[in-house]
Amino acid sequence: MNRVRFAFLVAAACLVLARMGNAAATPSSTVHPSASLRAGMEALKHKDYPSALAHFKPLAAAGNAEAQAQLARMYEHAEGVPRDHEVAASLYKMSADQGNAMAENGLGVLYESGSGLPRDLQKARDLYVEAMAKGDAKAAYNLGRLYIDSIGVPQDCKKGMELLRKSARQGYALAQYMLGKEYDYGICVEHDPAEAVKWYGRAAAQPDTIGGTEAANNLAVMYNDGEGTSRNVNRAMALYRQAAKGGSVTAQVNLGKAYEFGQGIKRNYPEALKWYRLAAESGDDQAENNLGIMYERAMGVAKSPLQAAKYYLAAADQDNRDAQANLGLMYLPGGRLPRDDKQSFAWCTRAADQGSPNGYNCLAMIYMNGYGVSRDRACRVVVRVRCEPRQFQRDAQPGGLFHERNRRPEGSCSCLGLVPASVCQA
Repeated sequence: MNRVRFAFLVAAACLVLARMGNAAATPSSTVHPSASLRAGMEALKHKDYPSALAHFKPLAAAGNAEAQAQLARMYEHAEGVPRDHEVAASLYKMSADQGNAMAENGLGVLYESGSGLPRDLQKARDLYVEAMAKGDAKAAYNLGRLYIDSIGVPQDCKKGMELLRKSARQGYALAQYMLGKEYDYGICVEHDPAEAVKWYGRAAAQPDTIGGTEAANNLAVMYNDGEGTSRNVNRAMALYRQAAKGGSVTAQVNLGKAYEFGQGIKRNYPEALKWYRLAAESGDDQAENNLGIMYERAMGVAKSPLQAAKYYLAAADQDNRDAQANLGLMYLPGGRLPRDDKQSFAWCTRAADQGSPNGYNCLAMIYMNGYGVSRDRACRVVVRVRCEPRQFQRDAQPGGLFHERNRRPEGSCSCLGLVPASVCQA
């Protein structure tokens, strides 16, 4: 998008707003602008988008910078209106030209992502700096991200962390969550579980925010494992529920695991299925794989190989190595589906290429029995498993629950026991 196009969009937005201003009487036409703005903000807080629009549109048409910024945000996030980044950019620009910090930050986000206008990291950075100087916590967080992730600037962990702390101390939940992650994973700062618990806790205290929801899940992991705090399984389960109900897909999967395995709570397969299904609706591959297992093994649901295969395939298509191995095993003789040597070999190979122990198990059985292949490679498959066991222990702790990098425990590398010595000696 060139400057002429952007100027045209701004002019078009002005025309639309002018028409709004000439429309029939609205709630904001009978009250003081500041009162109408407060009413619009209250409506937005309660997700009453029609009322919020009725208040913001006339005010924005009259040039109210705050209303323009709020209306831009609604177009950016599709709140009560179709998502339109170009209209959002135009409205943010009008508001930012009046010095509105929220609009400066919002316009910076669009420049950073290239949504609704050409990507320009320098402009994004400059706008974050301007907004932060006016006390905008989100801008401080966004500027910190640029330095930590080296987006348009050389990586500077010290500066990035200072900016994250600045935003977190202002109470911005997403900054608090990200600060907790930095201490939790030891990415840009030394690993400090106690500090991670502290910042996760502050973010989780704001449950209706994105940062608060994800922080609750990670804090639950730390309470479950007793990392950075005393172990408290009941507290962990409460936090998982909080995060899961708030829309955290990771927490939904973790809560499903807790019910499936009876970890910190009584085993309950129907509840496990409920949370896995909810996560699967968002396309989560772990949830899809776990649902496949439950349908294949009749865990709280009638056995259905076709349903199991459907869920395995959905996860396998997302490169979930466990699902690829499970699908491959179903096609083997004695599996849940009609034998198909090509399918079993293809899926087990894909799983093994990602380091799946079950994928290697499957390949070992294929070669050992000569299912569509020569038996002479069975030993080479076994040797590969023998040489790479640590890789399989890195992602999972048997019986444990996990952070965003979620993996279902697969058990040990048992492939060695599947291949008779006579095959290896051949």
